[in-house]
Amino acid sequence: MVKRLPQPHARAYQSVFGAYELERYVYGSREGQKLESIPLDVRLQLPESKFSYLLQDWDQSLAVEIPYTEVNKILQRILGLSVSVQSLERTNRSLGQSVESYWDNQVEVEPAQGAQLVVGTADGKGVVMRKSAEEKAVDEPNDQDTYKPACMESKPPKSHSGKQKMAILGAAYSIEPNPRTPEEVLESLFRTPDGKRPEQTAKPRPKPLCKHLRASLQRDEADTLQPAREEICHWLADEYRQRNPCGTHLQILIMDGEETLWEMGEELQRDGSLIEILDLLHASSYVWKAVQALYPQQPIHQQIPLVKERIGRILRGQVQGVMRGFRWQATHQQLSDSQRKPVDKACGYLEKNAHRMHQDYLAAGYPVASGVIEGACRHMSTAWRARECVG
Repeated sequence: MVKRLPQPHARAYQSVFGAYELERYVYGSREGQKLESIPLDVRLQLPESKFSYLLQDWDQSLAVEIPYTEVNKILQRILGLSVSVQSLERTNRSLGQSVESYWDNQVEVEPAQGAQLVVGTADGKGVVMRKSAEEKAVDEPNDQDTYKPACMESKPPKSHSGKQKMAILGAAYSIEPNPRTPEEVLESLFRTPDGKRPEQTAKPRPKPLCKHLRASLQRDEADTLQPAREEICHWLADEYRQRNPCGTHLQILIMDGEETLWEMGEELQRDGSLIEILDLLHASSYVWKAVQALYPQQPIHQQIPLVKERIGRILRGQVQGVMRGFRWQATHQQLSDSQRKPVDKACGYLEKNAHRMHQDYLAAGYPVASGVIEGACRHMSTAWRARECVG
């Protein structure tokens, strides 16, 4: 039988204005047993933890950008209160449990208007995983014999900062077409530090509209990424559907050359309406490595015109010619197998993705670089506090 217990129970409450202890009556079978009801907590809509919703919102917004220890320092400096790293981590895990309901309650996207393009993109990103309590107990035993003064501790190499798991990121947005010439794109790619930005010499580029991002760390029993790919694939399909409900807008999928991602893209290509485009920046990185292999003695400032010339030819649809030139040079210079490996790798990459690099894409105003998803990946590399429960 549930009854009101005779003595009021206190609970700690930490808001942005400081700490407070709240006395309230509770209901349960008897002292020491689980409490069945706390009417005042319900009436005041208090959070389960001692931290107010506003404080949780502020500290987790900061934690997205900076390490937990820095979050605590900022809260101490501005608000004069301390939130431990453990508390910040617990709040993060608690918020992670609401991921699915968050996505289920998202408002549908506004459909594309006029001549807007509907663009989807995806990429993989390695995320450092924090150790579990069991792993910490093994790696950091609580033994006085293993204690070291702080002055004797040294930071581990970056490569040993923690295990990584791949996350799959997806992005979707609508954008106005932006016709360009190969020369304009090259000018943007190879602009010198003291040169004018493209927006200073021409009309500003259109910006992505209604940009949505999503990431997944889901795994199956074999610890493969297939569930994550499927989750992002289904999400992208839904984004395409919401942005292009009548099928009157061009749909574009732009990614790097990772085969598993393009296999995921095949699920989105069922009706043949999706335009596949290879990210120019990834293609350019392969061209750079090939040129460096063919001209190893030349300094970078002399290699730049060679790279620029070949990327310009790719933008004009001369992918096959660039591959033939690379292979001929490698053979003519009698490079060894190890020396010509970057050349063969670049040619293989371009050959496999040649059908995703048409010369008319620029004139039609299609995007040819996946800056949106790359920006999200860079953000993830410094900001995401990875958790298995985060979707």
